Amino acid sequence: MNTTEKELQPGFRRSRMTSVKGPRTRSVVTFNPTTVSPGEELYINIPKLKPDSCLVPGSFALLFDFKNSNTKSRFNNNLSKLIAKRLQIKVAGETAYDCSGESLYEIYKDLWLTLGDRKKMTEQGLASENLRKLISGDDSGVKVGDTNKVADALLHSVYGSKLRKPIDKIIADHGLYTPFSMNNNPMYIFTLYLTILCTSAIR
Repeated sequence: MNTTEKELQPGFRRSRMTSVKGPRTRSVVTFNPTTVSPGEELYINIPKLKPDSCLVPGSFALLFDFKNSNTKSRFNNNLSKLIAKRLQIKVAGETAYDCSGESLYEIYKDLWLTLGDRKKMTEQGLASENLRKLISGDDSGVKVGDTNKVADALLHSVYGSKLRKPIDKIIADHGLYTPFSMNNNPMYIFTLYLTILCTSAIR
């Protein structure tokens, strides 16, 4: 059976490399000021890397604290995708990507994920109603009861109010990314829907 016939099989999935061998480093960039209000722009520069270094797809993200002033409410599913009203990506001052409906576009893409993939997105704000209540500080969120409630409490004890927004547009589309050889690194510009406390951008 040739390659084309195999790819026509319904259960076929192209295998891809999920690990990279080599020394790993972690960089944290703390923002100053740390608060970004609705309509304001958040500028994130892709860091310059050393020779023979690269960014692994999925490793670059924005961390932020979710603070809810109302103890009787919770956020909607997939909050990390919903906060971005607009995303611009610029290289050397030129616009490489500009989407004014970034949140709608990202939410639509996530609708096609499998249930297994969705369960791995807790830190992005995609979780059960009870867990979202716990993260939001909603009084009706419970930590005891059936197995699911206990699991929610365990996840909440790990993540707390911190959520993670992946920053991988373009970078994650073509495998490993090596900005060392580039004269100008990309800049990501987010326009937000709500006020967030930005902790850091990490890789």
